[in-house]
Amino acid sequence: MFDQLFNQPCARSRRRNVPLASERASFLAQRAEDGAAPGTLVRLARELLVVVQELDLANNNDVITPRAIEAAADRWARQQERRHRAHTKRWSWTFFRQTATDWLRFLGRLYIQGPEPKPFASLVERFANDLQHERGFSTATIANYQWHIERFVTSFGTPQRRFAAVSVVDTDVFLARQGTHWCRVSIATSAKALRAFFRYAEAYQWCRAGIAAAIESPRLFREETRPAGPAWQDVRQIIPAGEIEQPRTVHDRAFLLLFAVYGLRSGEVARLRLEDIDWAFEQLTVTRTKQHRAQIYPLTHEVGSAIVHYLQEVRPGRSNGSIRSSSCGPVSRLTIASESVLPA
Repeated sequence: MFDQLFNQPCARSRRRNVPLASERASFLAQRAEDGAAPGTLVRLARELLVVVQELDLANNNDVITPRAIEAAADRWARQQERRHRAHTKRWSWTFFRQTATDWLRFLGRLYIQGPEPKPFASLVERFANDLQHERGFSTATIANYQWHIERFVTSFGTPQRRFAAVSVVDTDVFLARQGTHWCRVSIATSAKALRAFFRYAEAYQWCRAGIAAAIESPRLFREETRPAGPAWQDVRQIIPAGEIEQPRTVHDRAFLLLFAVYGLRSGEVARLRLEDIDWAFEQLTVTRTKQHRAQIYPLTHEVGSAIVHYLQEVRPGRSNGSIRSSSCGPVSRLTIASESVLPA
Protein backbone atom coordinates (compact mmCIF):
# COMPACT_ATOMS: atom_id res chain seq x y z
CA MET A 1 0.00 0.00 0.00
CA PHE A 2 2.82 2.39 0.82
CA ASP A 3 4.38 1.78 -2.64
CA GLN A 4 1.18 3.01 -4.25
CA LEU A 5 0.96 6.19 -2.18
CA PHE A 6 4.60 7.38 -2.01
CA ASN A 7 7.07 7.77 -4.86
CA GLN A 8 10.19 8.49 -2.82
CA PRO A 9 12.03 5.40 -1.49
CA CYS A 10 12.81 7.17 1.78
CA ALA A 11 9.12 7.91 2.36
CA ARG A 12 8.21 4.29 1.70
CA SER A 13 10.99 3.04 3.97
CA ARG A 14 9.94 5.32 6.79
CA ARG A 15 6.36 4.02 6.73
CA ARG A 16 7.53 0.40 6.70
CA ASN A 17 10.06 0.78 9.53
CA VAL A 18 7.69 2.40 12.02
CA PRO A 19 5.89 -0.15 14.27
CA LEU A 20 2.48 -1.49 13.27
CA ALA A 21 3.24 -1.14 9.56
CA SER A 22 0.96 -3.99 8.48
CA GLU A 23 -1.86 -2.68 10.64
CA ARG A 24 -1.53 0.76 9.10
CA ALA A 25 -1.36 -0.66 5.58
CA SER A 26 -4.51 -2.74 6.17
CA PHE A 27 -6.40 0.30 7.41
CA LEU A 28 -5.34 2.37 4.40
CA ALA A 29 -6.34 -0.45 2.05
CA GLN A 30 -9.78 -0.58 3.66
CA ARG A 31 -10.21 3.17 3.29
CA ALA A 32 -9.19 2.87 -0.37
CA GLU A 33 -11.89 0.23 -0.89
CA ASP A 34 -14.36 2.60 0.73
CA GLY A 35 -13.57 5.17 -1.96
CA ALA A 36 -11.10 7.52 -0.22
CA ALA A 37 -9.15 9.72 -2.62
CA PRO A 38 -5.36 9.25 -3.00
CA GLY A 39 -4.72 12.61 -1.38
CA THR A 40 -6.79 11.61 1.64
CA LEU A 41 -4.92 8.32 1.95
CA VAL A 42 -1.57 10.15 1.93
CA ARG A 43 -2.71 12.45 4.75
CA LEU A 44 -3.95 9.46 6.71
CA ALA A 45 -0.68 7.59 6.24
CA ARG A 46 1.24 10.57 7.60
CA GLU A 47 -1.13 11.06 10.52
CA LEU A 48 -0.94 7.39 11.49
CA LEU A 49 2.75 7.81 12.19
CA VAL A 50 1.90 10.59 14.62
CA VAL A 51 -0.76 8.44 16.25
CA VAL A 52 1.70 5.59 16.82
CA GLN A 53 4.18 7.99 18.37
CA GLU A 54 1.86 10.07 20.57
CA LEU A 55 -0.04 7.04 21.93
CA ASP A 56 3.17 4.97 22.26
CA LEU A 57 1.48 2.07 20.51
CA ALA A 58 4.78 0.31 19.93
CA ASN A 59 5.02 -0.38 23.68
CA ASN A 60 1.33 -0.51 24.54
CA ASN A 61 -0.81 -3.47 23.56
CA ASP A 62 -3.84 -2.51 25.65
CA VAL A 63 -7.08 -1.05 24.40
CA ILE A 64 -7.04 2.74 24.17
CA THR A 65 -9.72 4.89 25.76
CA PRO A 66 -11.25 7.96 24.10
CA ARG A 67 -9.85 10.05 26.97
CA ALA A 68 -6.31 8.88 26.16
CA ILE A 69 -6.85 9.77 22.50
CA GLU A 70 -8.04 13.27 23.42
CA ALA A 71 -5.06 13.81 25.73
CA ALA A 72 -2.67 12.78 22.93
CA ALA A 73 -4.56 15.02 20.51
CA ASP A 74 -4.09 17.95 22.93
CA ARG A 75 -0.33 17.37 23.07
CA TRP A 76 -0.05 17.12 19.30
CA ALA A 77 -2.19 20.20 18.72
CA ARG A 78 -0.02 22.27 21.07
CA GLN A 79 3.08 21.18 19.18
CA GLN A 80 1.52 22.19 15.91
CA GLU A 81 0.48 25.53 17.35
CA ARG A 82 4.04 26.32 18.39
CA ARG A 83 5.46 25.24 15.05
CA HIS A 84 2.88 26.85 12.84
CA ARG A 85 0.06 29.31 13.41
CA ALA A 86 -2.69 29.32 15.99
CA HIS A 87 -5.48 28.47 13.55
CA THR A 88 -3.93 25.03 12.90
CA LYS A 89 -4.46 23.90 16.50
CA ARG A 90 -8.12 23.02 16.19
CA TRP A 91 -7.70 21.31 12.85
CA SER A 92 -4.73 19.26 14.14
CA TRP A 93 -6.67 18.18 17.23
CA THR A 94 -9.73 17.14 15.22
CA PHE A 95 -7.81 15.25 12.53
CA PHE A 96 -5.65 13.40 15.06
CA ARG A 97 -8.62 12.40 17.17
CA GLN A 98 -10.68 11.22 14.19
CA THR A 99 -7.82 9.28 12.62
CA ALA A 100 -6.83 7.58 15.87
CA THR A 101 -10.42 6.69 16.71
CA ASP A 102 -11.15 5.21 13.27
CA TRP A 103 -7.91 3.22 13.15
CA LEU A 104 -8.14 1.82 16.67
CA ARG A 105 -11.77 0.88 16.09
CA PHE A 106 -10.67 -0.89 12.90
CA LEU A 107 -8.05 -2.81 14.90
CA GLY A 108 -10.47 -3.61 17.71
CA ARG A 109 -8.34 -1.71 20.21
CA LEU A 110 -10.70 1.15 20.98
CA TYR A 111 -12.36 0.99 24.37
CA ILE A 112 -16.11 1.38 23.87
CA GLN A 113 -17.89 2.19 27.09
CA GLY A 114 -21.53 1.21 27.16
CA PRO A 115 -24.16 3.68 28.27
CA GLU A 116 -24.47 4.08 32.00
CA PRO A 117 -27.50 2.23 33.35
CA LYS A 118 -30.35 4.51 34.28
CA PRO A 119 -31.45 4.46 37.92
CA PHE A 120 -34.30 2.04 38.62
CA ALA A 121 -34.58 1.26 34.90
CA SER A 122 -36.29 -2.09 35.54
CA LEU A 123 -39.05 -0.45 37.58
CA VAL A 124 -39.71 2.17 34.91
CA GLU A 125 -39.73 -0.53 32.21
CA ARG A 126 -42.28 -2.63 34.09
CA PHE A 127 -44.51 0.41 34.48
CA ALA A 128 -44.21 1.22 30.75
CA ASN A 129 -45.15 -2.37 29.86
CA ASP A 130 -48.23 -2.11 32.08
CA LEU A 131 -49.30 1.10 30.32
CA GLN A 132 -48.94 -0.56 26.94
CA HIS A 133 -50.34 -4.05 27.49
CA GLU A 134 -52.79 -3.60 30.36
CA ARG A 135 -54.05 -0.04 29.96
CA GLY A 136 -53.70 0.39 26.19
CA PHE A 137 -51.89 3.73 26.20
CA SER A 138 -50.50 5.02 22.92
CA THR A 139 -46.79 4.87 22.19
CA ALA A 140 -46.48 8.66 22.32
CA THR A 141 -48.15 8.87 25.74
CA ILE A 142 -45.97 6.09 27.17
CA ALA A 143 -42.82 7.80 25.89
CA ASN A 144 -43.96 11.07 27.45
CA TYR A 145 -44.61 9.40 30.83
CA GLN A 146 -41.25 7.62 30.71
CA TRP A 147 -39.42 10.87 29.97
CA HIS A 148 -40.86 12.59 33.03
CA ILE A 149 -40.37 9.57 35.30
CA GLU A 150 -36.77 9.05 34.20
CA ARG A 151 -36.02 12.69 34.95
CA PHE A 152 -37.36 12.19 38.46
CA VAL A 153 -35.57 8.93 39.25
CA THR A 154 -32.32 10.36 37.85
CA SER A 155 -32.55 13.33 40.20
CA PHE A 156 -33.47 11.05 43.10
CA GLY A 157 -31.35 7.99 42.44
CA THR A 158 -27.82 7.53 43.77
CA PRO A 159 -25.85 4.31 44.32
CA GLN A 160 -26.60 4.59 48.05
CA ARG A 161 -30.37 5.19 47.81
CA ARG A 162 -33.03 2.56 47.43
CA PHE A 163 -36.32 3.29 45.71
CA ALA A 164 -38.16 2.33 48.89
CA ALA A 165 -36.65 5.42 50.51
CA VAL A 166 -38.46 7.84 48.17
CA SER A 167 -40.83 10.28 49.85
CA VAL A 168 -43.26 13.04 49.01
CA VAL A 169 -40.51 15.55 49.77
CA ASP A 170 -38.49 14.17 46.86
CA THR A 171 -41.37 14.64 44.42
CA ASP A 172 -42.08 18.14 45.75
CA VAL A 173 -38.44 19.17 45.39
CA PHE A 174 -38.32 17.76 41.87
CA LEU A 175 -41.46 19.57 40.70
CA ALA A 176 -40.41 22.81 42.38
CA ARG A 177 -37.06 22.65 40.60
CA GLN A 178 -38.79 22.22 37.24
CA GLY A 179 -40.93 25.24 38.03
CA THR A 180 -37.94 27.52 37.49
CA HIS A 181 -38.00 26.87 33.73
CA TRP A 182 -41.28 25.04 32.99
CA CYS A 183 -44.77 26.45 32.57
CA ARG A 184 -47.69 25.26 34.70
CA VAL A 185 -48.96 22.94 31.97
CA SER A 186 -45.64 21.11 31.76
CA ILE A 187 -45.40 20.78 35.53
CA ALA A 188 -48.97 19.43 35.65
CA THR A 189 -48.08 16.89 32.96
CA SER A 190 -45.04 15.77 34.95
CA ALA A 191 -47.11 15.50 38.14
CA LYS A 192 -49.70 13.41 36.31
CA ALA A 193 -47.02 10.99 35.09
CA LEU A 194 -45.52 10.72 38.58
CA ARG A 195 -48.91 10.04 40.16
CA ALA A 196 -49.58 7.21 37.71
CA PHE A 197 -46.11 5.77 38.33
CA PHE A 198 -46.39 5.91 42.13
CA ARG A 199 -49.86 4.38 42.12
CA TYR A 200 -48.34 1.45 40.25
CA ALA A 201 -45.32 1.39 42.58
CA GLU A 202 -47.51 1.42 45.68
CA ALA A 203 -49.60 -1.47 44.35
CA TYR A 204 -46.41 -3.58 44.12
CA GLN A 205 -45.06 -2.23 47.42
CA TRP A 206 -41.97 -0.71 45.85
CA CYS A 207 -42.42 2.37 48.01
CA ARG A 208 -44.46 3.59 50.96
CA ALA A 209 -48.16 4.22 50.48
CA GLY A 210 -49.68 7.65 50.04
CA ILE A 211 -47.09 9.27 47.78
CA ALA A 212 -49.30 9.31 44.66
CA ALA A 213 -52.18 10.97 46.50
CA ALA A 214 -49.87 13.63 47.93
CA ILE A 215 -48.44 14.78 44.58
CA GLU A 216 -50.06 18.12 43.79
CA SER A 217 -50.35 19.84 40.42
CA PRO A 218 -50.39 23.58 39.80
CA ARG A 219 -53.80 25.04 39.09
CA LEU A 220 -54.66 25.18 35.40
CA PHE A 221 -57.13 27.73 34.17
CA ARG A 222 -59.92 27.01 31.73
CA GLU A 223 -58.78 26.81 28.10
CA GLU A 224 -55.16 27.19 29.25
CA THR A 225 -54.06 24.00 27.57
CA ARG A 226 -55.64 24.86 24.25
CA PRO A 227 -53.26 26.43 21.74
CA ALA A 228 -54.22 29.88 20.53
CA GLY A 229 -55.18 29.99 16.88
CA PRO A 230 -55.97 32.64 14.29
CA ALA A 231 -59.41 34.18 14.01
CA TRP A 232 -61.85 32.42 11.68
CA GLN A 233 -61.95 35.37 9.28
CA ASP A 234 -58.17 35.09 8.94
CA VAL A 235 -58.43 31.36 8.26
CA ARG A 236 -61.01 32.01 5.55
CA GLN A 237 -58.52 34.19 3.72
CA ILE A 238 -56.15 31.26 3.06
CA ILE A 239 -58.89 28.86 1.90
CA PRO A 240 -59.36 29.14 -1.87
CA ALA A 241 -62.76 30.21 -3.15
CA GLY A 242 -65.07 27.49 -4.42
CA GLU A 243 -65.46 29.14 -7.82
CA ILE A 244 -61.83 28.50 -8.84
CA GLU A 245 -61.62 25.40 -11.03
CA GLN A 246 -57.86 24.71 -11.22
CA PRO A 247 -57.25 21.10 -10.05
CA ARG A 248 -54.62 22.09 -7.51
CA THR A 249 -56.87 24.74 -6.02
CA VAL A 250 -59.81 22.32 -5.77
CA HIS A 251 -57.50 19.81 -4.05
CA ASP A 252 -56.13 22.39 -1.59
CA ARG A 253 -59.59 23.70 -0.73
CA ALA A 254 -60.80 20.25 0.33
CA PHE A 255 -57.65 19.65 2.41
CA LEU A 256 -57.72 23.02 4.16
CA LEU A 257 -61.40 22.78 5.03
CA LEU A 258 -60.85 19.41 6.72
CA PHE A 259 -57.97 20.92 8.70
CA ALA A 260 -59.76 24.12 9.64
CA VAL A 261 -63.31 22.90 10.30
CA TYR A 262 -62.53 19.63 12.10
CA GLY A 263 -59.01 20.24 13.38
CA LEU A 264 -57.75 17.00 11.81
CA ARG A 265 -54.10 16.02 11.73
CA SER A 266 -52.40 15.57 8.37
CA GLY A 267 -52.13 11.81 8.93
CA GLU A 268 -55.83 11.57 9.73
CA VAL A 269 -56.74 13.35 6.50
CA ALA A 270 -54.35 11.16 4.50
CA ARG A 271 -56.03 8.00 5.90
CA LEU A 272 -59.59 9.10 5.10
CA ARG A 273 -61.48 6.76 2.80
CA LEU A 274 -64.82 7.09 1.08
CA GLU A 275 -66.32 4.51 3.42
CA ASP A 276 -65.62 6.96 6.26
CA ILE A 277 -68.16 9.38 4.80
CA ASP A 278 -71.84 8.59 5.31
CA TRP A 279 -73.51 10.73 2.66
CA ALA A 280 -77.03 9.66 3.59
CA PHE A 281 -76.75 10.70 7.24
CA GLU A 282 -74.20 13.45 6.51
CA GLN A 283 -71.54 12.16 8.92
CA LEU A 284 -67.74 11.96 8.83
CA THR A 285 -65.94 9.20 10.77
CA VAL A 286 -62.33 9.86 11.80
CA THR A 287 -60.08 7.25 13.43
CA ARG A 288 -58.11 8.91 16.22
CA THR A 289 -54.73 7.22 16.51
CA LYS A 290 -53.96 8.37 20.05
CA GLN A 291 -57.30 7.30 21.54
CA HIS A 292 -57.51 4.10 19.43
CA ARG A 293 -61.15 4.83 18.61
CA ALA A 294 -63.31 6.45 15.96
CA GLN A 295 -65.08 9.78 16.33
CA ILE A 296 -68.12 10.84 14.30
CA TYR A 297 -68.63 14.44 13.18
CA PRO A 298 -71.47 16.06 11.26
CA LEU A 299 -70.54 16.56 7.63
CA THR A 300 -71.05 20.21 6.86
CA HIS A 301 -72.41 21.35 3.51
CA GLU A 302 -69.24 23.26 2.64
CA VAL A 303 -66.84 20.40 3.44
CA GLY A 304 -69.02 17.77 1.76
CA SER A 305 -69.38 19.89 -1.36
CA ALA A 306 -65.62 20.46 -1.51
CA ILE A 307 -64.93 16.72 -1.32
CA VAL A 308 -67.55 15.95 -3.98
CA HIS A 309 -66.17 18.68 -6.22
CA TYR A 310 -62.66 17.29 -5.81
CA LEU A 311 -63.71 13.72 -6.62
CA GLN A 312 -65.83 14.74 -9.61
CA GLU A 313 -63.53 17.31 -11.19
CA VAL A 314 -60.00 16.19 -10.22
CA ARG A 315 -60.07 12.42 -9.69
CA PRO A 316 -62.87 10.85 -11.77
CA GLY A 317 -60.43 8.97 -14.02
CA ARG A 318 -58.55 7.51 -11.02
CA SER A 319 -61.52 6.05 -9.16
CA ASN A 320 -62.23 2.31 -9.18
CA GLY A 321 -65.98 2.78 -9.71
CA SER A 322 -68.48 5.15 -11.20
CA ILE A 323 -69.47 8.45 -9.62
CA ARG A 324 -73.19 9.14 -9.32
CA SER A 325 -74.60 12.26 -7.71
CA SER A 326 -78.15 12.70 -6.46
CA SER A 327 -79.83 15.12 -4.14
CA CYS A 328 -79.81 14.18 -0.46
CA GLY A 329 -80.28 17.14 1.82
CA PRO A 330 -77.66 19.89 1.66
CA VAL A 331 -74.90 17.51 0.58
CA SER A 332 -74.65 15.68 -2.72
CA ARG A 333 -74.94 11.93 -2.38
CA LEU A 334 -72.01 10.03 -3.85
CA THR A 335 -71.60 6.37 -4.71
CA ILE A 336 -68.09 5.21 -5.53
CA ALA A 337 -65.83 2.24 -4.85
CA SER A 338 -63.74 2.44 -1.67
CA GLU A 339 -60.38 4.17 -2.08
CA SER A 340 -58.44 7.00 -0.50
CA VAL A 341 -60.43 10.23 -0.51
CA LEU A 342 -57.64 12.77 -0.59
CA PRO A 343 -54.27 11.21 -1.40
CA ALA A 344 -51.33 13.54 -1.09
